[in-house]
Amino acid sequence: MLSYSGPGKFGITCSNKMSFYSIILSITDRNAVKYDKDRNVSYYHIIAWADGRAPIDVRLPISKDLPDYASMDVPLDPKFRTQLWEMMQNSSRVSYSTPAGTVRVDTSDLPAAVPRFEAACKAMPRKNEPPSPEGYWFR
Repeated sequence: MLSYSGPGKFGITCSNKMSFYSIILSITDRNAVKYDKDRNVSYYHIIAWADGRAPIDVRLPISKDLPDYASMDVPLDPKFRTQLWEMMQNSSRVSYSTPAGTVRVDTSDLPAAVPRFEAACKAMPRKNEPPSPEGYWFR
């Protein structure tokens, strides 16, 4: 497991379970947690946007092992990345809304951290290990 730690609203962590790492978001509004009975999964439903970008509808799965966090796997291969991850990596601030209000996250140090983090993740031997909320947290 590779992670960077500190308090904050979202973090990144890398396990050696596959060719991706996880973005972990603290659940700040339980009213934004929804259940999809067809897929048998709970998710954190937010609307996210960044400097000059159109808002996007985001549903982040919630693990039964980490009920206070929602997570998104980010492939190490850039051609499979999500809109949310691209927004976070290419903006200095990302905001998201829930029924309780708006959360703003400073992501200005994320672009510099990602290449080092991805290189370390790629170098890890692979095995099955769940993501951890002990990650590199951004405020």
